[in-house]
Amino acid sequence: MVLKYRIDPGSTYLSVNLVDDGTGGDAVAGDGLYSATIPGQPVDTMVAFQVTASDAFGASRMFPNQYPYWPQPFECLVRFGDPVISSGFATYRQWMSQTNIAYYMSPDHPALSNDKVFETLVYGNFRAIYNVSVKWAGSPYHQFTGSPVTTAAHYVFDIPSDDLFLGTDSLNKIHAPGNGPFDDNAVQREQICFWMARQLGLPWNYRRFVNMYFNGNRRGGTTSLMEDTATPGTDLVNAFFPDDSNGDLYKIQPWFEQPDPASPGTSNNRLWASLNKFTTISNGV
Repeated sequence: MVLKYRIDPGSTYLSVNLVDDGTGGDAVAGDGLYSATIPGQPVDTMVAFQVTASDAFGASRMFPNQYPYWPQPFECLVRFGDPVISSGFATYRQWMSQTNIAYYMSPDHPALSNDKVFETLVYGNFRAIYNVSVKWAGSPYHQFTGSPVTTAAHYVFDIPSDDLFLGTDSLNKIHAPGNGPFDDNAVQREQICFWMARQLGLPWNYRRFVNMYFNGNRRGGTTSLMEDTATPGTDLVNAFFPDDSNGDLYKIQPWFEQPDPASPGTSNNRLWASLNKFTTISNGV
């Protein structure tokens, strides 16, 4: 078993053997857990790595699994010297390679693209989830462009189905408080609205405050929080109706039509949602 790593954005891989003999960072010899150590790096250094295993018959596998449709190699990431804060709220960290950041910002990934870009997501200082993919959470009214490291935006994450987080394979969405990202200085508007719905016995969306970092950059500044938000979907239906989760979930939504890609900030609204009686006439009936 071999650990291959590179210092991002460099392309040269170095190799370290994984061992189970109590040396080289391995805690207990012979316990079936193989270990290798990536040498310490300066603060703000990103390291990308892969693990390969081969047997005596020539068969081999790599983690993360490689998929032919993705132009860059799949890699795990670790960032040295990421800020550690003392907070009563959870902390999420996004780590993305320079190659994938460049793709995120390219014309091939427009503002409203549903194409997700791969990264490593870290929860607190103890849980790393590899092969997570992320995109902007937006609409024709809320479009985001620029570097994901510095742009104030909302996010949607897909979690690998074999490494669920909080029991789900989707974080939809991580929301920057306000109608525009971080324009709610009190960070309370939507929390209060959903609290009122809950008091009335109506379905409500759970939101919890989190700290969010992207490659060491805190989203929204040094004191701002984001909200991990449950949005209408399968998870919400299962939570409210665990004994009757079949059927259709309806969402009120206007009808948009516009070029692809649309210019940031533009939207062509064709029809607002309305609660009217619609009839279909066929052959005069």
